[in-house]
Amino acid sequence: MALPTKRLGSSAPPAGEGRLISDEVVIEVAPTMSPQAIAALEQRHGLIHLEQLSSQLTGTILLRARIQDGRSVTTVVLAGEADPEMMSIQPNYISTLQQTNTRRDSKGEAPQYAVAKLRLTQAHQLAKGNNVLVAMIDSGVDPSHPELEGAIAERFDTLDGSGAPHIHGTAVASAIVARARLLGAAPEARILAVRAFDSAGAVGAGSTFDILEGLDWGAVKGASVINLSFAGPSDPAIRRSLDGAYKNGIVLIAAAGNQGRNARPLYPAADPSVIAVTATDAQDKVFAASNRGRHIAIGAPGVDILLAAPDGRYQLMSGTSFAAAEVSGIAALMIERNPTVSPAAVRTILLSTGRLLGSDGVRLVDAYRALSADRVLPAAAR
Repeated sequence: MALPTKRLGSSAPPAGEGRLISDEVVIEVAPTMSPQAIAALEQRHGLIHLEQLSSQLTGTILLRARIQDGRSVTTVVLAGEADPEMMSIQPNYISTLQQTNTRRDSKGEAPQYAVAKLRLTQAHQLAKGNNVLVAMIDSGVDPSHPELEGAIAERFDTLDGSGAPHIHGTAVASAIVARARLLGAAPEARILAVRAFDSAGAVGAGSTFDILEGLDWGAVKGASVINLSFAGPSDPAIRRSLDGAYKNGIVLIAAAGNQGRNARPLYPAADPSVIAVTATDAQDKVFAASNRGRHIAIGAPGVDILLAAPDGRYQLMSGTSFAAAEVSGIAALMIERNPTVSPAAVRTILLSTGRLLGSDGVRLVDAYRALSADRVLPAAAR
């Protein structure tokens, strides 16, 4: 097998980009590089070794290192790109979870309009996602919540190991697999829960390196779908890992982002290997806070959605995060019904069977039609 080659072009952060850790970089080196050579490389560039990952998705070693002398990330990246032993070097970017608000507490009695909009009741006559593994790169999940009982296959914490439950991760998991008072998109799927986003505040942040660790773990554990309910800057290292997952047949679903109509594209939703999902409301209107763009063609309910919260609670929540989670669940239904369906075919089916909503070009996902169509696609689209 040929070894990976040095990346072309610069990965220095764009001017004014502040969504990064100001004293850290992420480095990629060949898998054959010895620990002694890695230590020498980091010392040569004035870096302190923090951690490393032997990535199965990229076939390389990824390093997280701290700048120890006050130089800027840009200065260190440009110097590193001149070193032939570095395949790539970039900022350790920061992404955020895509939740905008929580309206009020509930006991789980509010109506679930998403069930009818997505035609889940009809779809579940064909498939419920039986034992399909869905990895979610998110904040901590509360596995003791009644909606998630028996649904969490494994958990992995890239942060402090505490696994602390968080409202966002618990809500995303319930949108996929809820099975008590609520009805998730794929109630018999299993969740691989990755905690890569901190639990401080209502909306957490996660770094490039923590996301990379989560992606690799989910892929190695056998995920058929990976849910990415976060958004941030264009990130070359994450893009390469996502490309590796896509080439291995993993369906990638991401939140479009909640920065509004005129915002620039957010990632990973804008990456070509990913299915970007926007949120719609009970009147089939695109969520006002959702990002727009030609890369966003799929919509699902994501405004005032009743979801699980830690400690057995329920809350009404809004954001493209939850729309993406519903589509991840529907992808799990499609995979149960047709285990050989490809990521490209999943995208084609969702687009071809969805209902066009209006001038934005967004198609509302129809789970029942998607499951009814997945066996009759032309061979070229499978």
